[in-house]
Amino acid sequence: MTGHEPERNNGRRVRILLVMLFIIMAAAILVTSYVYYQSYEKNYKIEMDHQLTAVSDLKVNELVDWKTERMGDAGIFFHNPLFSSRVQHLFNDTSDTETQEEVRAWLQKELAYTQYNRIYLMDTTGTLRMSVPDSQSPVAAPVIRQLPIVLLSGNVTILDFYRNEYDQEIYLTIIVPVYDDQEGGQPLGFLAFQIDPGKYLYPFISKWPGPSSSAETLIVRREGDDAVYLNDPRFSNNSALILRTPLDRTDVPAVKAALGGEGIVEGTDYRGIPVIAAIQKVPDTPWSLVALIDTSEVYGPLRAQFILLIVIVAILLLGIGTGIGIIWREESTRFYREKYESERAVWKEREKARTYLEIVGTTVIAIGADQTVIMINPAGCRLLERREEDILGKNWFDTYLPERLRETGRELFVQMVTGGTGQEEQVENFIVTANGEERLVAWHITLIRDEDQEITGTLRSGEDITEREIAEDTLRRVNQKLNVISHLTRQDLTNQIFALSGYLELVKDQLTGQDHIIKTLEMSIQESRSIRETIEYSKDYQDMGVKPPKWQNVKMAMLMGLSHLSIGNIRHSIETGDLEIFADPLLEKVCQRLFENSLEHGDHVTRVRVWHMPTPHGVTIFFEDDGIGIPHENKEKIFLRGDGTRASMRSLIFVREILDITGINITETGEPGNGARFGITVPKGMWRKAGKEG
Repeated sequence: MTGHEPERNNGRRVRILLVMLFIIMAAAILVTSYVYYQSYEKNYKIEMDHQLTAVSDLKVNELVDWKTERMGDAGIFFHNPLFSSRVQHLFNDTSDTETQEEVRAWLQKELAYTQYNRIYLMDTTGTLRMSVPDSQSPVAAPVIRQLPIVLLSGNVTILDFYRNEYDQEIYLTIIVPVYDDQEGGQPLGFLAFQIDPGKYLYPFISKWPGPSSSAETLIVRREGDDAVYLNDPRFSNNSALILRTPLDRTDVPAVKAALGGEGIVEGTDYRGIPVIAAIQKVPDTPWSLVALIDTSEVYGPLRAQFILLIVIVAILLLGIGTGIGIIWREESTRFYREKYESERAVWKEREKARTYLEIVGTTVIAIGADQTVIMINPAGCRLLERREEDILGKNWFDTYLPERLRETGRELFVQMVTGGTGQEEQVENFIVTANGEERLVAWHITLIRDEDQEITGTLRSGEDITEREIAEDTLRRVNQKLNVISHLTRQDLTNQIFALSGYLELVKDQLTGQDHIIKTLEMSIQESRSIRETIEYSKDYQDMGVKPPKWQNVKMAMLMGLSHLSIGNIRHSIETGDLEIFADPLLEKVCQRLFENSLEHGDHVTRVRVWHMPTPHGVTIFFEDDGIGIPHENKEKIFLRGDGTRASMRSLIFVREILDITGINITETGEPGNGARFGITVPKGMWRKAGKEG
């Protein structure tokens, strides 16, 4: 055996090892990329399904609320003895101009405050007896055909979407049977509320909450063997009640909806374009709502992510292949040269890997078996808001995780590095930045092994999903607040209108006494003002949650809220400086209501002070006055709606609801007799000073 034989054998072993190394690294990259993409694709599809479902829920709730409000309008006239007596008198004596004007004024008032384009009165034969606005346009045939059905049911009935044969426009009509409740309940005629869906219903159905080039919302119903589109699709104008799809086209979401299907489906739309749709039935109607978006738009970002991943994998494989090729080529040189070049190639590979880690936007962190950070890329430094040299060598769990999560995270890590769990983990947990803010990160964790396949630590890549979680939580809170506002407003209006009707009835019974009439009319006028005040004030809150929360200067919001009031000689001191909070755009109304509360209930208030104090969990803003204060037993009741409570739109209920949209809480902590004191608690991440997060 020559002296060169050991070197040749050693070179052969090195080449075999190089081939094996390339195969292992290539397989690891491919497997990791595949798993990552599969996870990303799954989460992306789930997110899109959630968005479509949220839009569908929102639109269905709006339709249900719209129908309930319309039925409430019609219900005012259903079995209304006062209205029925006027109609009977009008039909019996057509020359009674006073009664005609009284009925017309009633209908005109209803037309002015609602969404109807025409309200008309018919007798039992369907003959038109009065119309507001004044029109002799004949009653549409679908309405005439519906009248016997209404009499048979004896209830208020909505005539679904139909086309008027005289003007070729699409309408809905609410038909109210009018009975003689004084004389055995005999039918007198019908009151019809005609709705033009193009003025309100179609616009809010079609509006999509966010930018999109293809998204649209449709309402459909089944007619015979077809699914009929009740509103104009986005890409087919003037086709409502005309565009139909046969029920045997089960790949079309509208057909699935007409057949009673619900949930997330894929198929082709009326254009033959692939779409993803959320289907949901509208309760107590023959309608189904279909919220859909083109598949190409949905999966566009997913394809872009896939292409980017392919490019990164190709670059990594090319880099590894190039490095191993260099080592292979130089392997045949002298031993010392081989060693030198081998070390140089390894160094190059490390530098390339470091470069890739520096340009990638995802956080990448390596944690050794001793739980210390051994590598972090620039994206990770930005996430933690620290320099690389300040992070390396620190215990990951003791330094960068919230105290409540440290032991759980440490236990999972120990299980992984000791072989107690699988090779990879998908977890979500919070980390703590340099300024104490908590950020939610979705991690993909992989084990690190040495040349002997011994586990030496973990490599984790993470994506900051904090803002996404805040946006799904804000959406849930907004829906809750909107429901509360709708309920309270309608209940207030119902109670006040009922009282007003009662007082007007008393006018009829008190014609013999002039003083009594004046007193009753004054009470009626007061109730009318209260109704108008509630309606006007509700306008301030109708956009609650519609516009996204934003950073707002507390002092400016307080001054703007104060600018709407006349406080006389009351002194005020606003000591919040450059404090900003992340809150709903109606923060100004919150500040206005706090000042109004002191003026209305403080009795002898002479001074109002606003100041703030940072706390370990955020910051607390204090609003104080020197009035009579609030008794201990009422401190929580002022924020709640109890049985029998007439909560107006100016109540502190709405102050708490608006603040709660972004997780801000308000309580009353003042001492009774020494003034009111409201504490507004703003959590971490939701306050800052001069643009710096707190």
